[in-house]
Order: sequence, then C-alpha cells, then structure tokens
Amino acid sequence: RTHLSMCTQLLGALTNIILDPILIFGLFGAPRLGVAGAAVATVTGQCVAAVAALIMNLKCNPDIHIVPRKIRFHGPTVKNIYRIGFPSIVMQCIGSVMVFGVNRILISFTTTATAVFGAYFKLQSFIFMPVFGLNNGMVPIIAYNYGAGKRERMMKTLKLSILYAVILMLIGFLVFQVMPDCLLG
Repeated sequence: RTHLSMCTQLLGALTNIILDPILIFGLFGAPRLGVAGAAVATVTGQCVAAVAALIMNLKCNPDIHIVPRKIRFHGPTVKNIYRIGFPSIVMQCIGSVMVFGVNRILISFTTTATAVFGAYFKLQSFIFMPVFGLNNGMVPIIAYNYGAGKRERMMKTLKLSILYAVILMLIGFLVFQVMPDCLLG
C-alpha cells in the first residue's frame, strides 16, 4: 500500500507542473499571475495530493477508520506531536523560504525564469522521491537488525541503500544533463 502514498505525491507534483505555466503566463484564458501563479499552483498541487491521500486511505487502507464524532482534541498529545515534529517543521519551512527567495530573485529577471525553476524543482522530486522511499524502507530494517545485534545485516543494508541511492541520483543527473530541453519542454 505504500505505492499509494507515492501516487498521491506524484499527483500533486504533476498538478503543480501543469498549473505552473498556465497560471504564471496566463495560458488557456487563465489570468497572468506571475509569481503568485506559481504559489497558487503549488498550493493547489498540495491540496489535490492531500485530498487524494485522504480518499485513497479511506477506501484502500483497511487499517484506517476515521470516525469524526470520535475525534477529540487532546492538548498533551498535540504538544507531544509538535515537540517531536518541530525539527521537521523547521526543515520544511527552510525549503519553502528558499524557494520563495529564489522565486523573488528570478522574477526580477523574467517570469520565464521563475517558470523554469518551478518546473525543475518539481522534476527533481521525481528523482528524490525514490531515494526518500529507499531511506524510509532502510531505517526500520537497520533499526530491527540493530536491536537484534546483527551488525553485518545492518552494514549490508546501509551499503546497498547508499549504492542504490547513488545510482538513482546519477541516472537523474544524466537525464537532466542530456535532455533538459525535453524535460522543460
């Protein structure tokens, strides 16, 4: 079922890629919004991905049963979630601030530069997503083997994960170097 999570992320990324040029340049009768269009495309892509994830989980994941009348606010739980998740929140914010800053710089040149950066940024996620998935699969394997005291299996998992991640990144690098016009077209 983990492929459904990747599909929802892919749907959000594709939505963003499609909407970026439409909203930035005002194609197909849409208003020309410039950087604001890039922001609207990004938020729309994330909303589409969130709705798709909710629907897919409710319909395809038998482990999730959401009953709205049973949902209650519990302050200590929320506090614990934020305490544990705060570093991730900061990391996400840094990425968003960086993209915002680059967009502000690029828009001073042309809206085309902003659109190209937006397209590149989404395209790179197709390379990073499998590597992040590899990382997410590797961590529990290493944790289990650490707990079992099986150092050789931990090292084998680590070496294979690094090898596959490097191969994926090299393939991505080569694709971006060899055919950027096709990707950005």
